[in-house]
Amino acid sequence: MFDRILLLGPGGRTVYFGKTGENSSKVVDYFGRHGAVIGEDVNPAEFILSKSTMRGDQSIDWPAVWDECEEKKVCMRPLTTSIVKPDKTSMSFLRRQILKIRPQQPEVDMHFHSGPNFFKAGSSVQGLQNSMVAILLLSWIVPATCTDLQDIWFRKLDLFTAREKNGIYDWKPLVTALIAVELPWQVGTYSLIFLSTYWTVVFPNVPAIAGFNYFTWLLLAIFGTGYSKLLVTVFPNPLMGGYANSLFWVILMVVSGVLTPHSYINVFYRVRLFWADPMRYLFGATVGTVLHDVKLHCKSSDLTLSILHLVRHVPRDDYTATLTIHMDSTGGTGRYFLGSVSPTLL
Repeated sequence: MFDRILLLGPGGRTVYFGKTGENSSKVVDYFGRHGAVIGEDVNPAEFILSKSTMRGDQSIDWPAVWDECEEKKVCMRPLTTSIVKPDKTSMSFLRRQILKIRPQQPEVDMHFHSGPNFFKAGSSVQGLQNSMVAILLLSWIVPATCTDLQDIWFRKLDLFTAREKNGIYDWKPLVTALIAVELPWQVGTYSLIFLSTYWTVVFPNVPAIAGFNYFTWLLLAIFGTGYSKLLVTVFPNPLMGGYANSLFWVILMVVSGVLTPHSYINVFYRVRLFWADPMRYLFGATVGTVLHDVKLHCKSSDLTLSILHLVRHVPRDDYTATLTIHMDSTGGTGRYFLGSVSPTLL
């Protein structure tokens, strides 16, 4: 016999819970005090099981006996006498729990730095490029959170697999519970990153544009959750799921038209995958709205040599302005200017 047992009768009702005692003396004494005396040379375990499952006119309703016995009151006393801990203790407990979760969310800290890194990107050539790069880097929160979601999924799946064999759980409550818990967390995380980045980079402070971009971020949060759950259901373990996450995300980036322009993508992928890539629509919507009607202000460092390609069959006299190039070489750096001179110089 075990040192302590939980004996359940038909229907899962409790028959006895507590210590068994030496040679099962305590549990045998409990049954004896309520009308089931054990005989000599009888195995205590067999005796207890036979009495607790016996049916008929001479059977005893052991769950009802347990509900009224003193042993149950002793077991329930710690629960009924427990008190609420003070706020300081509760805060300490919550702090420890948050510290346990914190290492599992490094992507949150990483993306909070995107705003200061591109602080006031501006409207110069480099500033517009920085604005696009900021949006590109922020989208990488999807594969970053995918790793954490996969870890949670496989841990819960192990528990589900152990219980499912007994017919206790079904896969539908498992999936529903995981998505119902993770989706609000994802929406909250994406919202914090959006709020800490949008106005830091100084995107347009127009309610319609800001609201539309926030809406696209909410859609990205939903997509990121579904993307992570899809990968873990297809691949059997965290290792394969991690490799698949890296592979599929790189494919989504390559054919989205951001890292590789549409005209440079292979014909096969340009015709098929480009239009099916969800990230293509994300970048098109966000970049297209935040940079729409933004006036480009070139800095002196943005000026480069402009080469005028003259078409041979067009007469020179048709040009109303002429081009001259003044070159000032100082320290190996050349500066080029546009000017107006006599047509004979052309």
